[in-house]
Amino acid sequence: LATGDVAGAEQYLKAVAKARPAGTLLLADYYMATGRTKEAIAQLEPLATGPIAAPTGRRLARAYASLGDTKKAHTIVDGLLARDAQDAETLLLKGQLLLADGNRDAAFERVTGAAERAPNSVPVLFALGKLQASRGDLDAARNSYNRVLQLNSRAVPAQLELARLYLAE
Repeated sequence: LATGDVAGAEQYLKAVAKARPAGTLLLADYYMATGRTKEAIAQLEPLATGPIAAPTGRRLARAYASLGDTKKAHTIVDGLLARDAQDAETLLLKGQLLLADGNRDAAFERVTGAAERAPNSVPVLFALGKLQASRGDLDAARNSYNRVLQLNSRAVPAQLELARLYLAE
């Protein structure tokens, strides 16, 4: 992958997936990154028997959402939240799914909850900033983006959003 031979990487990722279960997640991530969502789901589904581990479940929910099956994605995420309502990454994903459904208020509630549980999470703070800006709370959005940049000064999306907010004044 590092040399740009994306197709050549697949055989090695398949070997890692055979050797250890965590390798299956890497292979599924590879399939998602290369636009082969159905193959990613085929890798993840066997791991979903019984209680789905949160990282596997979140990957599976994202895969279904990318195929347009938001009902299945919500079902998976709701199951994960039933087992751990405090998981910030799962709350963030639920917020993203709700936002994609057009339910901004519920999305804001979930992402705010994620930020309370993971105040140093760059993805959570960035999503919170986007939602705050969309609600017209520009000061709060600036604060969220500035916090992202404190945690990762190279977070270009946060730099761009912050610049956009200052230019809009």
